[in-house]
Amino acid sequence: MVRAMILEPGRDAEVRFICPKKIDELVDGRPEFTVPHKGICIAVNEEGKIKGLPLNRSLLDDDGEILDIFAGTMVIFGCNDKEEICSLTDEQVVLLLAEFGEPETPDDWVDDDVDLTREDLHHILDEVIDKLFS
Repeated sequence: MVRAMILEPGRDAEVRFICPKKIDELVDGRPEFTVPHKGICIAVNEEGKIKGLPLNRSLLDDDGEILDIFAGTMVIFGCNDKEEICSLTDEQVVLLLAEFGEPETPDDWVDDDVDLTREDLHHILDEVIDKLFS
């Protein structure tokens, strides 16, 4: 069992102990892993966007620009130097709660001067996915 943070679309973050072998159940499919920062590993459903799972939270770069918007449930773990899954530390939990603790909405992902609807965002994501897989 490892301590992880579970992020479901539209819900506050939850920290709990989970079995790493059950990640596929938590993300509702085959997990894809991302290591955005040293010591942090994020698991999501690798086909979450393609399957139309609800958009969840964004991953930002150091300048606050969006690198990606994850779809479906996210599971955040600690990881060691070999990128093996381990428990989140108390310090990581505090930092991650500050970054991911509250749910995001499409309004959080656009500039105030840009007038995009949820349908517009889904259309843009569909176009990006089509280009990536065609």
